[in-house]
Amino acid sequence: GDWSSDVCSSDLIIYAKDRKPVLEKNVLGGQGTETEWAVFDYKAVDAPKNCSLFMEVEYPPGTGTGYHQHHGAGEIYYILSGKGRYNDNGTEVILGPGDSAVSYDGQSHCMTNDG
Repeated sequence: GDWSSDVCSSDLIIYAKDRKPVLEKNVLGGQGTETEWAVFDYKAVDAPKNCSLFMEVEYPPGTGTGYHQHHGAGEIYYILSGKGRYNDNGTEVILGPGDSAVSYDGQSHCMTNDG
């Protein structure tokens, strides 16, 4: 799993077996502990402009990210499984498998797994 050993020419290849889970508590004022798997190490590569992270996140029931505003970058959620309550600038919707949500620079949002 050394990130640099997976670089081939100008492309970055990261194998699923090399991804390591990280537990994060009370993210941005949210509740509980979520598990995150970085899809790539954006600090170790020349990431695209305004790209600050790209990861898979698991929200166990009763957990979520706190309501926050983006500055200088946006964020995209893509739901793999389960359902979650997504607050998009004050409007709440339920998202499920295959749904996605975009939060642009300057917008606010949060995601919660109500169980």
